[in-house]
Amino acid sequence: ALVVLSALVATVLGLALMVVALAAGDWIAAALGHPEMASWLLLVPLSVTIMGCYNALNYWLNRHRRYQRMSRNRMLQSGLGAGLQLGMGAAALGTAGLILGQFIGVLVTTAQIAVTFWRGLRAGALHDLKGRMKQLALRYRNHPTHLLPAQWIGAAALQLPVLAVSGL
Repeated sequence: ALVVLSALVATVLGLALMVVALAAGDWIAAALGHPEMASWLLLVPLSVTIMGCYNALNYWLNRHRRYQRMSRNRMLQSGLGAGLQLGMGAAALGTAGLILGQFIGVLVTTAQIAVTFWRGLRAGALHDLKGRMKQLALRYRNHPTHLLPAQWIGAAALQLPVLAVSGL
């Protein structure tokens, strides 16, 4: 129930970001000094949703001690992403190849873990899923307020140099 709840939260956040990207994508791209990337901003909400689901599913694999599966998925993600990036780079797709290669690598591995997750569910596990999700949402309602500031600072620390160099 917690994995499904996490995927649902990631989806809602992705939809909210999609509204922002559609409404202000051109303005955001222009403010960053790269108006040509406005169309690429539509991948951000999809990426947020997919990465949220990937993280929830990866934590589920970890909880069930499926370390070999986690390792294989990570290798597949890295290999597929890098292979696609190189292939698209050779096809003269440039930056688009880098973005799409990474995106497709994460998408494929997330789908693979999701299939494993759904196959591993018992028939009774879906019984009263909505009620259990509501209980978990109430139980962990303060969790985001503790984690989000640290996550945002970490993400900013990783992304600010890229944005600064890009702006210069």
